[in-house]
Amino acid sequence: MTMQVNSNPKTRTENSGEWRDQQYMTREQVAELFQISTRTVSELTARGVIIAVKLGGGRNAPVRYRRETLEETAKKLERR
Repeated sequence: MTMQVNSNPKTRTENSGEWRDQQYMTREQVAELFQISTRTVSELTARGVIIAVKLGGGRNAPVRYRRETLEETAKKLERR
């Protein structure tokens, strides 16, 4: 897998086809899952609480969230 890491450590760029094997969610789906607003999802991403993945290398490449990473984040937050 070839992964380019952007200057923003909270958003990663994946260029290989491996991303197709992952289950990805949109910001709206994440908001629904955690029962929070999409703005809160964006704020948590900006603070590094939730990790976003950019699918592609372009400036306007779609940003998605890995379900597996979200589940790990939820477990960490529950322990607090």
